Amino acid sequence: MPADNVIDPRLLDILRCPTSGLPLRIESDDLVATDGSRHYPVVAGIPCLMPDSAEPTHAGYRVLVDENRKQRHACVTEEDVVSFIQAMIVSTCGNLFRGTNLTGVYPIPDFPNVFGADNILEVGCNWGRWSIAGAKAGYRLIGIDIHLKSLMCARWLSQKLTPGNEPFFVLADARHMPFAPESTRIIWRRVFLQLYSTF
Repeated sequence: MPADNVIDPRLLDILRCPTSGLPLRIESDDLVATDGSRHYPVVAGIPCLMPDSAEPTHAGYRVLVDENRKQRHACVTEEDVVSFIQAMIVSTCGNLFRGTNLTGVYPIPDFPNVFGADNILEVGCNWGRWSIAGAKAGYRLIGIDIHLKSLMCARWLSQKLTPGNEPFFVLADARHMPFAPESTRIIWRRVFLQLYSTF
């Protein structure tokens, strides 16, 4: 997985500070609100846009925030990706995958052909199986999650499985969406959102 922190201009155009709602600009390895008030790191190309002020939703929330901070200087290898997905396979794919031993084949589902536009946001993407599925189907996907390591694994895997149409991944809390308000609307339960602005 590349260590570069390049943000695609199409993504940057719709990203917003999750606290102030202001547009963001690139400054060194950070994204900075245009008024200079808040800085957000970019880790391995993943904008980390979870506000420090977010209230915990469960007992493990702060543990996860601390874990994310530790991951900021890490990188993932293929072994890390396989190990992570193996640990998450039942919770992300269901009980039929209990006891499955990944051998370089990942359970990527067929993506439903029900969307009228090309750009979709997946909320709670974890290791990115649905984001990758959507990319394979020709859509442009953005996956968000509150777990940085899962997003790092998702990015690594998407570069392997969907070269040329890799989804974008953003560390974000769905209660504090880091997108321009006019760029999203709910179109499929609470899981997928359609992005149809400048993106």
